[in-house]
Amino acid sequence: MSERTPLRLSGTFLQPFLGAGWTEEQWDAEYSWMKEAGMFQMILQWSADSQRHTAAYPTSLAAFRQDTRNDVVDCVLRKGMQYGFQTYIGLHLNHDWFSKYTSDQVWLDQEADIACALVDDLWSRYGKYKSFTGWYLSFEPDNVNLPAVKDWDRSIAFYRKVGGRIRALTPEKPIMVAPFFVEGHGQTPEEWGRMWQYILQNSPIDIFNLQDGVGAAHALPEHLPAWFSATRDAIERVGRPVAFWSDTETFRTLSGKFVPVEYPYIHQCMELVEPYVSNFTSFSFNHYMSPQQVDPKYYRLYRNFVDLNK
Repeated sequence: MSERTPLRLSGTFLQPFLGAGWTEEQWDAEYSWMKEAGMFQMILQWSADSQRHTAAYPTSLAAFRQDTRNDVVDCVLRKGMQYGFQTYIGLHLNHDWFSKYTSDQVWLDQEADIACALVDDLWSRYGKYKSFTGWYLSFEPDNVNLPAVKDWDRSIAFYRKVGGRIRALTPEKPIMVAPFFVEGHGQTPEEWGRMWQYILQNSPIDIFNLQDGVGAAHALPEHLPAWFSATRDAIERVGRPVAFWSDTETFRTLSGKFVPVEYPYIHQCMELVEPYVSNFTSFSFNHYMSPQQVDPKYYRLYRNFVDLNK
């Protein structure tokens, strides 16, 4: 029997506001810590906000303005080149998504148009970077708010429009989504699996990066196998390759706030989903493990694990 491969985080999501004011030295420190811990992937969670009409880079989109001191998109791609990181660039978020989802067809069509314009703008500015590995679609579907086939079809239409623009410009670069589930609400794991089989069979999604939801109090660790196994089974029925990753949460919810959690608890969650996934990203090393943001003990605990399992 072969020895089991130690479970490690491959990379992290970064919300752009966190790095918006970092100096060059702070960016280097962040990437050095990640690389020393064995990470090689960075996912910029979004590059623009269509509700506020702001961007984390000097955008050319009409009516949008940059609201960050740094060009955060350029920073992650440059540091990706320097430190050997695969870099996925998120499109836009809009907090209206969490009240509308797919219920407002006109709104969703407008958001798809914005996403396509962002793809054009981002690729024209940053396509030169070899670290530009793929794209991330920042809207997060769940098991509660897409109850009917008409909602699934609207999701498919959104993915096809945005994904079609991505494929036209960058046919080899994968498209990632990061859905989440809430245990005890909405669809069961089996219903969730049927929905995603249907959506993925009709959409150009390449990476399904499932949030484990434990940090956000959407689930307990013991709930994870049912959801991850149902998702894995659905992906296997799609009929084309779709990578299945875990978006592992590195925080916990305390009095309504997200706070860091020590690594052994995170590792417990990783072990529970390891039979189903091929990769572990995190939300988020930068926000809840980095010595620049939290007590360095959280990083030391993780580094101790990585060093013991080299």
